[in-house]
Amino acid sequence: MTGKLNAYANELEYSKLKIQLLEEKLRLQRIAKYGPGSEKLSNLQLELLEFEPGVSNTEVAAESERNALPLLQKRRRGASILAARPCPPIFPAWSG
Repeated sequence: MTGKLNAYANELEYSKLKIQLLEEKLRLQRIAKYGPGSEKLSNLQLELLEFEPGVSNTEVAAESERNALPLLQKRRRGASILAARPCPPIFPAWSG
């Protein structure tokens, strides 16, 4: 059983390394596509550029000078969207 477990662990490690290599190749391709200024961009910023129609080198250079956006924070447990709350009784058509 431990032999099989070791084989799975080795396969997992190999897969992680392969993914890391492919992600780096993709990053290098995107840097080649968008020019030298794009080297300063994060992987997420480079990915977002893929969805931009007609990105110019000027835009890439400007984006590389900006600070990275902060990571989105998880919503607090008590916070909810408005649609999840029951409607007040003054709206009888919407009340459940």
